[in-house]
Amino acid sequence: MWDDFKRRNPQVALKIAQGSVSRYWEEIVGPGVAAMTRSVELRGGILHLSVTSPIVRQEISMRRHQLRDQMNEKAQIPIVKDIIVR
Repeated sequence: MWDDFKRRNPQVALKIAQGSVSRYWEEIVGPGVAAMTRSVELRGGILHLSVTSPIVRQEISMRRHQLRDQMNEKAQIPIVKDIIVR
């Protein structure tokens, strides 16, 4: 059903996926890392993250391509091109 909806309404499906980015982030990284994430914003296909821990920042930076792929898989639409962590 979702696949059919995406085909018929690609712009709406994209907006729904973009609006779910924070939820996807928490599901992928778990509650511990999510609690150390102050903000999750998707702008122009770039996922901007602000985290409170330098160790978490480094881990996300090293795994950003894997995390990007997981976000896109969860969304079932390629919404994240890259991840920037601050």
